[in-house]
Amino acid sequence: MNRIYQRECESSCEYTLPDYMGDVKKILSISAAAIPSGKFASDGAVEFSGIVSYDILYSDAEGKLTKITTSSDYDISQSADMEKYNDSIAELRVVSSSIRLNGPRKMTVRSNLICTVKISETEDVSCAGNAFEYEEMLETANKNIKIEALLFGGGPEREYAEEAEKLASVSPDDIEIIGTSGSVRITESEPTEDGVTVRGEIIITSIIRTEEQPPFAIKKTVPFEETVSLEGVRGDMQVLADGYLTSVTTGVAEENDGCSVTVNAICEFVCTAASNSDVSVITDAYLRDRDTDAEYEDYNYTEFICMANRDESVSAEVLRSDIGCDNIREILTLSGEVRSVEKNINDGKLILSGDVAVCGVACEINEDNSPLYTPVKFSVPFETNVNTGCQIPGNASIECKVCCVNVESTLDADKVGVVCILKIGYRVSNNLTVRRLKACNVSGDNEYSKSISCITVYYPEESETLFGIAKKFHTTSAKIAADNSLSEPAVMTPDAPGSLSTGHGSFCETALVYGTHPSLVAPDKFEADYGLSTHRADYLAKEKVNFGYSWSSNYPNHLNGLNPVGCTESIGKAMVKITAERLARIFKMLKEDEEVLKMQRDGIPS
Repeated sequence: MNRIYQRECESSCEYTLPDYMGDVKKILSISAAAIPSGKFASDGAVEFSGIVSYDILYSDAEGKLTKITTSSDYDISQSADMEKYNDSIAELRVVSSSIRLNGPRKMTVRSNLICTVKISETEDVSCAGNAFEYEEMLETANKNIKIEALLFGGGPEREYAEEAEKLASVSPDDIEIIGTSGSVRITESEPTEDGVTVRGEIIITSIIRTEEQPPFAIKKTVPFEETVSLEGVRGDMQVLADGYLTSVTTGVAEENDGCSVTVNAICEFVCTAASNSDVSVITDAYLRDRDTDAEYEDYNYTEFICMANRDESVSAEVLRSDIGCDNIREILTLSGEVRSVEKNINDGKLILSGDVAVCGVACEINEDNSPLYTPVKFSVPFETNVNTGCQIPGNASIECKVCCVNVESTLDADKVGVVCILKIGYRVSNNLTVRRLKACNVSGDNEYSKSISCITVYYPEESETLFGIAKKFHTTSAKIAADNSLSEPAVMTPDAPGSLSTGHGSFCETALVYGTHPSLVAPDKFEADYGLSTHRADYLAKEKVNFGYSWSSNYPNHLNGLNPVGCTESIGKAMVKITAERLARIFKMLKEDEEVLKMQRDGIPS
């Protein structure tokens, strides 16, 4: 059993510029990412902690582009039943970040986060009560349901380093690293014998400048394939993977003809695997020889449908004049935060919509050939049809995390074109309820003899089951089914599996049902093929051989007797009256006739 909680929290910190950095003249951009660091399960709660890492670009009093990297802590606590607790995981997403200057060298940085906490619990669906001590006389009704089972896992940190670019005729001493940022893009994840294989790429952007050049951006994509340990994972499970960078840096190394720029990243991966477990729930129980009292409850559970990672590309064009970038020559860096995601199901398909808040830094060139930095901010709406590979019911529960992992831009004379790569992780499930037996206890001292033999005529109500009828008469559904040539389990509805939903009753039987429960009769089906003779045993009649096999072969879906064509409700009511009068005469004779009473006294069957 899994429990999903969504929490909102805030994280903030105060930051003072070190002495070697210039005063803040203008904040150009801010981006934030949540980095988990710890999980602790204590009495009654699970606590998650980590940091929010901020990258802040600003221009100082001299117009110099400068980057600040700082962080704030977060702590989230979620109550949990430790007696049932197995494992848990927290998924965080930064939905907004802001900065407030408290002077030229002091600032307050703040972010709002949404945290999805998943807790895996062991659920006990057993029943209490002393009725279960009488196993030989116990009858139970069970329903098989599918309950979602989740596994959580993560691996140790992985480190990646690759050369991003060579700079000819440039000394390392002439290069200044302004800042480095990165993101993790998962393109594929699959279960294996050793865990979960995760494939994707790390996208790293470095902003550097030389003595001869104004700041420029270098972007490098580092592919990866890793196996994350996940105990208990099976090949038939569906998996969801995520990754986050705990460190990303840029280094410069001297070479014979200049220098090389190298990017370094440390990444940690987390995985979730899901499947359904088959669970048998007792919905009812009774004792054949004793009365019982039962207590029931509505049992809420989750059935897993599908889960996966997907990438979606969203593109847009904005006018330079609309975002105040008429004179920009280059966009140095762009990042995106996904906000206000709406989830909808249309014709069994998952549709996500929302906005990507794009922000970054662009560069203009002044008349004196000096760079001028300006912030870039705009919004990119998106709506995407996610290919889940399955039909999603309209009442399904959808858990979804959407992040922007990369933003590419192009410039022309009057427009800015952007392409945002969205990383989508989704899980679809169904929240269901089953009425189950919570407890069953013996009540009273009545005991029902096993030797009682009688014939009982009972007219079931619609939706009654053989189990329910057997419970009323302290017998078994198997015995009722055998005595009445019914399939077990049978539900007394016209079209339910196991009931007499095809074929015909005879004329007499149809008339009796017409006279008592006319709503159960379908006169439009009296002449349906499946109720008419198959003529399979006609050859026996030609040879003057006639016995029960002939009838059951010719009419496999027919009970017995004449075809019901022509039977009406009026005939049915008359048939019921005639039958009742006949039964009354029979019972009167059995009770009053001297010959019959003498045979009963002498032990002769009557």
